[in-house]
Amino acid sequence: MADAVEKDDAPNPPELVFGWLVERWGADATIGSQIPARLLGRMTTAVNVHAAMTSYRAGMYRLADWARSYPTYLDIVTRIRLMRQEQNA
Repeated sequence: MADAVEKDDAPNPPELVFGWLVERWGADATIGSQIPARLLGRMTTAVNVHAAMTSYRAGMYRLADWARSYPTYLDIVTRIRLMRQEQNA
């Protein structure tokens, strides 16, 4: 999910695209029925990760100020960076 922000040529995951559609138009307008809980969780995570990574990328030149202003996003970005370190170890 974070790759969609960090790599310009990375495609947006379907959960993210669907999450944006639901945010903009609502679930009824998007699919006309209830969204399965598992998909809803994946969509929410995708939208949150994208928002955090986009905010981080925009604020990285004033990181201390950004971290104070967006502690929830800082937590998400920190978790992503730690997961990537574990994968690359």
